[in-house]
Amino acid sequence: MPPTTPSTRFTFPDDVESWWTCSYTVPESSIDELGHMTAVHYPVAFEEAAVAFLDSLWGSAAPDFVVAETHVTYRHEIVLETSPVLVSVATWLVGRTSFGLHAVIADSEGIGCAYSSMRYVVWDREARSKAPLSRPAREALDRRRG
Repeated sequence: MPPTTPSTRFTFPDDVESWWTCSYTVPESSIDELGHMTAVHYPVAFEEAAVAFLDSLWGSAAPDFVVAETHVTYRHEIVLETSPVLVSVATWLVGRTSFGLHAVIADSEGIGCAYSSMRYVVWDREARSKAPLSRPAREALDRRRG
């Protein structure tokens, strides 16, 4: 097995200030014995922000969708005292049956804490399989590219 090498230093996107943003209050139950938000709670915060972002785009016309992938890069701890945090979201991919979102969490002091890359697949409940993304849904996602 080859030795592992450190990845290049991650930096947050330059244009994150122009992304759609919402506030997220860190639940006390997500704070671990080390005094910071546990790593397993970050995807919850990202997913809640992603759903709010998509609701702001599509409203009641939202298609059903499922999570295909979620990747999280952690950079700085989140402690309860720096809550609420801001979660910024933008589109990075618009495909025929899937779409991708990037998201960043910054604490109340403006420190970038985590970054996520998420991919979703539009879902047909009856067929129990992927479905095409409608033209209006695609256009709404395209307008919010980061």
